[in-house]
Amino acid sequence: MDSKWLKEQFDRTQKSQADLARYLGIAPPMVSKMVRGERRVQGSEVDRIRAFFGIVPEPPIPQETSAYIRSTRNAAIIDANVTAPLRSDMPRTIPILGTVSGGRGGLQMNGDAVDWVRRPPRLIGRTDVFGVYVEDLSMVPAFKPGALVILEKARPPAPGDDVVIEFMEGGEQRALIKNLVVSNHKVVRLQQYNPPKEIEIDRAQIVRMFRVMPLSDLLGV
Repeated sequence: MDSKWLKEQFDRTQKSQADLARYLGIAPPMVSKMVRGERRVQGSEVDRIRAFFGIVPEPPIPQETSAYIRSTRNAAIIDANVTAPLRSDMPRTIPILGTVSGGRGGLQMNGDAVDWVRRPPRLIGRTDVFGVYVEDLSMVPAFKPGALVILEKARPPAPGDDVVIEFMEGGEQRALIKNLVVSNHKVVRLQQYNPPKEIEIDRAQIVRMFRVMPLSDLLGV
């Protein structure tokens, strides 16, 4: 299964790369890399991709994985038997430092806590985490307006991660939430989902960049 075949199937069916990403439970940039030939299709993905395009029936879920739920963000696999922590075990100690925009809005992260939210046991003792609220529609379906995201400072973001970046533009400091596609010493390339497009920002404009913690990290599974 090569990139040319994938392109032909997208043209034939008029399905979108974002739809395939959600179907497979992987980040949309990973599908883009498949189409460009920069990422090899994994053996476990072949039958599911064929099923997505209507070429073969949907493969059955192996019995040994039937107790698992696959999230549509970052291919997180969560054991359905994991017991959720009690609210009483989660003190309100994670600061909310403001809101971030999917569009090129003004910075609304000034370092002062506007609220506090509960800390899952997995994050006990960590002083590098904080939260922000998302304020617009540009990252739907990943993040809806009003969604809370938890960020971390200790782990550097990697391509495929969702990120919040602070950067300078027109003499003003701004903050965006996007999916990281490329990060090098020259540019940072980002992807948004609604409408789908890529954005490039000169590396010299970047002030800080934080990794958005997926559910699997927050639960420690």
